[in-house]
Amino acid sequence: MTATGSIGLVAVFAVDFLSLFWVARLGSQKLKVTVGYASQLQFVALSVSIGLTIAISATASRALYVTRVWSDFAATALAFAIVARLANAIRPK
Repeated sequence: MTATGSIGLVAVFAVDFLSLFWVARLGSQKLKVTVGYASQLQFVALSVSIGLTIAISATASRALYVTRVWSDFAATALAFAIVARLANAIRPK
């Protein structure tokens, strides 16, 4: 899970670099600043999403392993993590 998250993060960096490169060729300082700022915001959102997914998955798996009392909580937390990850993936860019 960590490997796939890091691959996704590297892919985002690559796309952001290419976007900034081509926008920089247009010559407008405002466009360069906008793309750079948006890239930073996207990095923070993606990092938080990856971190929460890993943390919730670890908590849910431990709760499922320790006792069955927490199984409803674990299933809900895991479902929340999946929905949050999908919402981050399909949000308009």
